[in-house]
Amino acid sequence: DIFGFENFRSNCFEQLCINYANEALHQLFLATTFKAEEAAVKRERVRVPQFEYRDNAGCVKLLARAPNAIFSLLDSACRMHVTPTDLCRQVRSEHAGSAFIARNPIGCTDDASFTVAHYAGLVTYAVDAFIFKNLETMPSQTRQLLGTRRLHFLQPQFQQQDLVETGPAGGRQHDMTGAGELPGKVATTTAKRFVRGMEELLGQLRESDSLFIH
Repeated sequence: DIFGFENFRSNCFEQLCINYANEALHQLFLATTFKAEEAAVKRERVRVPQFEYRDNAGCVKLLARAPNAIFSLLDSACRMHVTPTDLCRQVRSEHAGSAFIARNPIGCTDDASFTVAHYAGLVTYAVDAFIFKNLETMPSQTRQLLGTRRLHFLQPQFQQQDLVETGPAGGRQHDMTGAGELPGKVATTTAKRFVRGMEELLGQLRESDSLFIH
């Protein structure tokens, strides 16, 4: 189950993940409902009136599928010694010409937030806790318990590949501001796991017959 599109007075990392999931599912809806039918009509050489719809592929790419996607920039920020302000500036710099990055509303500073033009509307995200929340990890004792043989069906979730080396000296782990650092390994980021899970889900849905309720 996935939460619907969210836009609150204050939006953070959780809303970005949820809204990315909804963008990805909306893209699947467009591909199934419009693009596939349009291709079928063209193959049959049937003449139909032209119709327009807003393709959100660019927004999905902005969030997760480009080399400089927002989630990729966030993961890089978690590997490097940067602050949320640095992250926000990099998002704006990398996507300065994007049609899916909108002007911030009055009262929201460009160094602390950015606005995404989603298919459902504009959402402004405050980045102050992005790095901290992306690095949130489960306590080691809990991971050990869930990885025991008695819970064998959960073991794949806790395999060693979920650990990544970060930084030339073995890695950095940041505090909520992004300024602190701790040597060692950092667990696979929340964003990386979330995007990977969504891609797996979308792959399964593409191979099935999808039905949509309007």
